[in-house]
Amino acid sequence: MAKNLVNARQNPQVVRGKAPNANCICSATASTRRCAWAYDAPVPPLEHAANALGWHGVVVPDVSVLGQQVSAVVRIRSDVHEWRARNGWPPESDPSWFRSWFEPSFHDQVPVPAVELLGVLVFESSVDRALTSCGTLMTLAPCAVVLPSPQPEDPWRMIELDYYGIGVVTADSTGATALVPPEDRSGEFGPSLFGRWLLEVLYERTLELAHQPSSR
Repeated sequence: MAKNLVNARQNPQVVRGKAPNANCICSATASTRRCAWAYDAPVPPLEHAANALGWHGVVVPDVSVLGQQVSAVVRIRSDVHEWRARNGWPPESDPSWFRSWFEPSFHDQVPVPAVELLGVLVFESSVDRALTSCGTLMTLAPCAVVLPSPQPEDPWRMIELDYYGIGVVTADSTGATALVPPEDRSGEFGPSLFGRWLLEVLYERTLELAHQPSSR
């Protein structure tokens, strides 16, 4: 992992300008497939950060997860989204409905997730809080802290975060630089009903974002 860190620091991935047309939500009922999500303007730091880390998807900001306010990056599973839209399976984000999943009789009625959680981004002012911020979130998905750009050199701190699999990216309105690539260690903790419910919340938020007028 230390070798990977050296490579990442010597060859940081820098993203500038516009984000790619990475993800869209398409109408499942229209006679022609029409995408409601597209990037065609300069993007804010969060989206720069996501692209610098290779997380090409929809950035869902301001999500409360395990007592923290974070941003999630998700990829739409278009086939599942269209199937759920056709068959009356909207996002099931009601906590009371989520609690019913604990009942064995409901286990075969849990909907197939329509989004994939690519990673979690946490804003921090310095690298010192990265381990605390991402420690629990890593049980759900890869996690990275987003720091203001530029940052002072702190190689030992970066080596520590690389050891624990926590990503570090600096970002501003012009672009982002990935300093430490995050690792996906969620498999070490196994799936959870909370994680599955979170996907429903993110699915709902993604649909809401897709239908908002673009401000860019």
